[in-house]
Order: sequence, then C-alpha cells, then structure tokens
Amino acid sequence: MNIRKCTKQFYVLVGAIGFFFAYQVAADARFISDVQLHGKLIAAAGYKETWAIEQAEKWFRYFQAGRVDDLAALSPEVRRQLTPDVLRRESQRLRKLGRPLRFSYAGADPAKGYTGFYVLIEFKTGRIIEALAYDAKGRITGIDFKEFEPTQRPKPKA
Repeated sequence: MNIRKCTKQFYVLVGAIGFFFAYQVAADARFISDVQLHGKLIAAAGYKETWAIEQAEKWFRYFQAGRVDDLAALSPEVRRQLTPDVLRRESQRLRKLGRPLRFSYAGADPAKGYTGFYVLIEFKTGRIIEALAYDAKGRITGIDFKEFEPTQRPKPKA
C-alpha cells in the first residue's frame, strides 16, 4: 500500500468519526430541549448523566440533612412549597434509608417547558428514584424521591 492511499483512508476514517460525534452532540442537544443549567448547555454525550448524578447526590444530601443550601437554584414556586415542615418530614423519611451505596443515571424526560432527570439511589435497605425537573432557565421546578420495595425481603417464618 502506498502512502497516499493510507493517508486518504485515514482522512476518510477521521471524517466518519467526526461526523458521528457531531451527529451525537446534535442529537443530545435536541434531546435535552436546549435546557441551560447554570449557564451551560448540556450537549455532550455522557455529560448529562454525570451532571444528573452529581445534582441528584447534592440534592439528596440537602434533603436528608434537612437543610437546603442552594435556594437560588429553585424556582419561586418550589421555594414557596418547600416549607420547614415539608423539609423536616422528607428529611426524617430519607434518614431512615441510611447512607447511599450507589447513584445510577436512570434516564431523562424532555417535555415542553422542562426536562426531568431520573437517578436511582441504592441503599442496604432499599432504593429510591430521585426525579429532578429543570426549566429553561436552569431552575429546579420539581424534586421527588420515589421509594421502591426493599431490596432484601424478609425471610418467611417457618
């Protein structure tokens, strides 16, 4: 094989990889409906999963501790709904689960006006799905912790 032929094949391969990457970034940008989160558009493949897990972990820890240190990240409606009593009850419920073992990205749900991210949180005693919804300004418009049945079922009594 001569050098020109190798060089041409190399450029074709690089072009194909570049096209695939550009297509994937464009698909991800459409997928998240141009939601800007804290001034940055999440567009690169894989970044939304990492970002969603980091946010879920941060907000889970806030709620489990019973205090929210980042009220500016919440929409005005969510700030109104997040009363001290609501936060206290949610904190008590989440503390019972104990220390999280793992956070795993579970998906996203783009809809008109917001994008929801879902993260599975596993514990020794069970698991929950944390849902975080963001508006186009990057503010949280919803937070929910949905519990599943325990991962370890009690053994039947003989």
